[in-house]
Amino acid sequence: GSALALSGGGADSQNVILSTVNAYAKDSALQSGGSVTLAASSDSTIEAAVVAAALSVAIAPAKSAGSASVGVALARNFIGWNPSTLSESPAEVRAYLENSSVTAAGPLELTATSIQEIDAVVGAASVAAVVGKNGVGLAGAGVLTLNTIVADVQAFIDEDGATGIH
Repeated sequence: GSALALSGGGADSQNVILSTVNAYAKDSALQSGGSVTLAASSDSTIEAAVVAAALSVAIAPAKSAGSASVGVALARNFIGWNPSTLSESPAEVRAYLENSSVTAAGPLELTATSIQEIDAVVGAASVAAVVGKNGVGLAGAGVLTLNTIVADVQAFIDEDGATGIH
């Protein structure tokens, strides 16, 4: 008899990192016999491997044969982006003084460091094979990859306190 073969393969991945790291003094009076250091640091990494494959084979040597195959891979990776609300929610890394005084014998140091990385390998494959007197084979494959990074990295002094910064 005739032969018909259909196949489909799909893979979907979504990775989300939403983060906040703050080192701060607010409405405070800091005193030190040495140095004063406020340091905020954040490293965010997404590693994703998404692969989809489909194979369809129809065999009818003396008759008609048809084969169709579809493979689809989706990868969505977000750092500092909220896909639920479709809005930015930046990976926040801040070191700051707000309305605060500092008296220190050594240096005052504020540092904010941030590293965000997305490493995504995404692939799709599709094969349709036909053996027949009359044959039709159709194959298609598609890939969609979205990678978004939004970060807010700051080190700052916003207003000194009553006794200033010395």
